[in-house]
Amino acid sequence: MNLNSESSTIVNIPLSELHGNTLDITQKATPRRLRMIDCHAYVHEQVLRICQFNESGPTSYSAISYIWKGNGPITSSEPPPHQFRVKGAEDGDPVSIPVLGYACLISLHHALPYIWFDRACIMQTNKEDKNWQIKHMFELYKNAAVCVVLPGGMERLVPMDEETVWMHRGWTLQEALVPASTVVAFAWDRGGGVLHNR
Repeated sequence: MNLNSESSTIVNIPLSELHGNTLDITQKATPRRLRMIDCHAYVHEQVLRICQFNESGPTSYSAISYIWKGNGPITSSEPPPHQFRVKGAEDGDPVSIPVLGYACLISLHHALPYIWFDRACIMQTNKEDKNWQIKHMFELYKNAAVCVVLPGGMERLVPMDEETVWMHRGWTLQEALVPASTVVAFAWDRGGGVLHNR
């Protein structure tokens, strides 16, 4: 995968309009193309902007590692967070708009303008695109500057002491080990915290 940065915007949706809806990129996406979320737009403009790259992808990006079926809400009486679903991936948990925002913040903290999130960046209803993306997945994670691990899934951040199945899945080990750096995001309720690498 030769990396460059020529891209076009295929999705540009305000987060307020995304809540409660289903994202479908198939109308504007081209199969066999790499797509990434623009982190600056997500965090600072409150817009989900997905960029599609003409030949390959950007040279600086992060990638998310998570499980499709995470830990879910803490209680059933909890009001659902702002979330959305993706067409063709309705069998996975809904995507929390704030959790995706935390992943984008981590990416920006590492000076990485884009993040790859398979659920939103792969045409989930297009077999040709899915097969192409899966074929390039090892390389995609290997070329990522940072892997953002969300061990509880995309529905919510989990505290460090909450058990998840992320560690027991084979592909997640590859996702976390092949990038240059890995950051694990947890819910934190014990006062101030610092984001740093060791």
